[in-house]
Amino acid sequence: MLKNIHSIFVYTLLGFLLTACSSTKQLAIGIVEPAPVQLPQTIKRIGVVKNIPASMQRSQTSEGIAGLVSRDDEYLMQKGVDAALEGLLNKLLRDPRFDT
Repeated sequence: MLKNIHSIFVYTLLGFLLTACSSTKQLAIGIVEPAPVQLPQTIKRIGVVKNIPASMQRSQTSEGIAGLVSRDDEYLMQKGVDAALEGLLNKLLRDPRFDT
């Protein structure tokens, strides 16, 4: 009888441990790849401009967790824009066709 109670306790504890470690929310990340752009051979100079529409800029008026997440989201968006522009500029600088 004691062995049976011990087995039930072990299996119950194991069940709780396995379900307690499961994730509570799934996170989906979408990746968008830009379309290829063909530039005519006559173009020798290109300007890279950082222009973010006002609709993409978030307000800093939120407080608490929502404000923290909003600021973090804006920071990550800014880092993504900077990385994309830097990658584009580096790719264009490696092409001997364009003036530096």
